[in-house]
Amino acid sequence: MNKTGQRIVIGFIAFVMLVGTIGAYFMVILQNSNQNRAQQQAQEQLAKQQSCQAAKPEEGRVFTKPEPQTFDKGSITELRSEDVTVGTGKEVTSPSACVTVHYLGNTADGTVFDNSYDRGEPIAFTLDAVIEGWKEGMIGMKEGGTRRLYIPSDKAYGEAGAGGTIGPNEPLYFSIELIKVQ
Repeated sequence: MNKTGQRIVIGFIAFVMLVGTIGAYFMVILQNSNQNRAQQQAQEQLAKQQSCQAAKPEEGRVFTKPEPQTFDKGSITELRSEDVTVGTGKEVTSPSACVTVHYLGNTADGTVFDNSYDRGEPIAFTLDAVIEGWKEGMIGMKEGGTRRLYIPSDKAYGEAGAGGTIGPNEPLYFSIELIKVQ
């Protein structure tokens, strides 16, 4: 190869390296920008969750722990909600609402994996901090109401499951008493 050919090859290699370096530089900038945006969103979510405080139930109101419900796993292919008691108070209108609830959750065989009744006090959280089935299933519920949610696995914990009690692709049941919408 003559000197002119060598210069062309070297020039081409230098050009490719320059373009690659510039491209990598912009990728780092975009990645940092995306990380900053995600971090900011996480901080906003945390601040929102921290501002969500449990409301005190009405004086004298008694809460009775519901019985777990068994159900056929295969029958829960979409979110299903049933109002046991229709509330008369403020309505949940946003999937990011702060709610105070008492609840019981169980798997298809009736195994209770969590409930607020045994802790003796309701819990407050923003709906966008919980599983999709709660976000969707609470919309339209009013304070004072009781609702049953049958949540398919894709709107619960999906293929990963949760802890040792909720297996992969496990549909879930919840009984929820809505005390307050903030």
